[in-house]
Amino acid sequence: MRNTLLTISLVAAAITTLIVSCDTAASKAHTGVTVSKYSLVKRGEYLITIGGCDDCHSPKKMGPQGP
Repeated sequence: MRNTLLTISLVAAAITTLIVSCDTAASKAHTGVTVSKYSLVKRGEYLITIGGCDDCHSPKKMGPQGP
């Protein structure tokens, strides 16, 4: 029982350390560069295209009252 608790504690500590270090690295990586709306739209278009989101989340044909 004691070994199980020790193992769980060590795993929890390791996961917490990884989460904190990833968060710190992401905040340090911010360069303060502004992004244009056009580039955000193009990036979203790209992500939807490669992710296949529009396969299910887009109407296949338009009717007189919309999709």
